[in-house]
Amino acid sequence: PEFAASYTTANPASGVTRNIYDVRFTVGGSSGGAASAVANYSCPIAISEDTGGSTRVPAACNQNFGFDPSRNHYSNEGNPGLTYSHDQLGLNARSLDDIILFDALLLDCASLHEMARQKAMARPVGGIRIGAPVEPFVHTKVRAGLNDDGPFDGLSLQPALKRKLDSVVEVLRAAGFAMAARAEWPSRHFAYLGREENVGVESLFSGEKINGRPISNFESSPAFISASGQMAQFVTSYLDAPVSIKEIVDDMGEAGKAHCPAGLHRYLLKGELDETQFRYFIGPRVAKDVEAYNSVFDEHALDLLLLPAIRCATPDLASLAGNTQQVERVDGSVENNSVKACFTLHAFAWKNLHIPKLVVPTGLTEDGRPTAVQMWGRALPYQKMFDDAAAIEHDAAFLQLVRRVVEAIQATPSLARADAPSVQGLWEAIGGCFVRRIQVRPLRDKAESSFAANVGN
Repeated sequence: PEFAASYTTANPASGVTRNIYDVRFTVGGSSGGAASAVANYSCPIAISEDTGGSTRVPAACNQNFGFDPSRNHYSNEGNPGLTYSHDQLGLNARSLDDIILFDALLLDCASLHEMARQKAMARPVGGIRIGAPVEPFVHTKVRAGLNDDGPFDGLSLQPALKRKLDSVVEVLRAAGFAMAARAEWPSRHFAYLGREENVGVESLFSGEKINGRPISNFESSPAFISASGQMAQFVTSYLDAPVSIKEIVDDMGEAGKAHCPAGLHRYLLKGELDETQFRYFIGPRVAKDVEAYNSVFDEHALDLLLLPAIRCATPDLASLAGNTQQVERVDGSVENNSVKACFTLHAFAWKNLHIPKLVVPTGLTEDGRPTAVQMWGRALPYQKMFDDAAAIEHDAAFLQLVRRVVEAIQATPSLARADAPSVQGLWEAIGGCFVRRIQVRPLRDKAESSFAANVGN
C-alpha cells in the first residue's frame, strides 16, 4: 500500500496481493507482498517494515515467522517511514533459523549470536519464565477516565485463536517451561483517575491530559506529526520525483473501508497534531512507558511474554472492506467490526519502545485460516535506547532464548507451521522431499556451521 498506510496490501498500480492459503483471505499489511512471497516459496526470507504491525500482521496472515526488532536493530536508512519512533525494518521467513542466520550474516554478529545461544541453552527449561497476561490483549477493558480511541473496550479474542493460545500455554507447560500463573501487569493508584488501574492498560490508554487533552497511542498519535515531512524527504532524496505530497495523496487508491491510506495522510496534512504533545511523546512519555511495560517482567520475574498476534484468524478481504468482520466481545456477544478492531491494538501497542517481538505461526483453523501468537521480550532500558549496538545485543539474546520456545511449539503437530494446500500439492507434483532438502535444510545447516566457524576463528 502507498507509504505503508494500510493493513491491506493493495494499490492502483499493481492491484491486490493474494493470499496463497485462499485468495479470499487478506495477506495483511503493509508488508503483505513480502509475507506472501515467503509463504508461496518465491523466496526464503523477505525484508518487511513495521510502524504499527506491518511486519507482524502479514506474518500472522501467511504462516510466517515475523521478526520486529528493537528500533535501529537494522538501519532505517532509505526507509521513508511514517514516524521517527515506531518505524522499523524487520523480517518474514518460514523458519526462525533463517531469521537468525540472516541477522547474524547481515550484521556480522555471528559470534554474538553464538554466545547468546550458549547462554540460552545453558538455562534449565524450568528456569525460563513465560507470562501470558489476559489484559489487555485477550480481554480489553478500557475503564472510566481512560482514553479509548479505538474504541477497544469490551473486545475479546476470537474463540479459534483463544484455543490456539491456550494450546500453546499447555504445550509449553508440558515441555517444562515455567508458565507464570495470572501474570498480569500490576495495578497502582493514579491520581488523575482517583483510583487504582492496571499499569499496562493505563500506559496504552492513558487519560492523563497533556496540553489540555489525552494523547493517543494509535493512528492519531502525535508520533505521526513528522509523516508528511518524511514522505517529502523520500520523494525528493530517493526518487527525485517532481511531485507534491498533495498530488501523491490525491492519487492514492481505496479498497472499501479497510484500505484508504489517503484518509490517514489527509488527516496528517491538516496539521491538527499537537507539537507540544509530540515533544512530550518522544521525551518524558517514553521513560514512563518503559517502566510501565517492564513492570510485568519485574513483578513476575518473567523472561518472555506470550500474546495473541491479532484478534481474528486471517480475515476475508471482503469482510474487512465492508466492516463486517465478526469480532467477539468479553460478554460473549459478537459484532460486525472494522480492520482497526482486528489488528490495531495488538500491532500498535508500545511501538515507541525498543521491544523485540516475534510472530510464531500456530497452524490453521478448521476452515484453513492461518493463526499465530507473538513472543515479546523485555524493553531496553530508557538509557540504552540511544545505543544501536545495545539493541542488536538485546535482540540476539531474545532470538536465541525464544528459539527454545519455538522448538517446543513447532514440535506439536496441531501448532506447527503449515504450508498452503496449493504449495503442498506442488511438492507432491515435483518431488517435494528433494526440493525441500536443497532449498530449506541447507539454510538451517549453514546457520549452525556459520556460528561454529565464527567461534572457531
